Amino acid sequence: MNPQGQNNDIPEITECIVCGKPLTSDRAICKLKQDGLWVAICCPHCYDSFQKKSKYYINKYMALKSYKKIWHGQSE
Repeated sequence: MNPQGQNNDIPEITECIVCGKPLTSDRAICKLKQDGLWVAICCPHCYDSFQKKSKYYINKYMALKSYKKIWHGQSE
């Protein structure tokens, strides 16, 4: 942890994995690691949704990430 009490191992996450709402690091209610992926959640409602269907949201995120790479001409 750094002097401000933040863990430097957690990457900057810019949106809620459930609803896609843009986030700053201080706006997420939680950040957690699920299936090797760090995710951020913006509110209690999204947290509940993620807890019920975490695999769905992880798969959706990975599909969108792949699509964006293809769309922008980036290779893995």
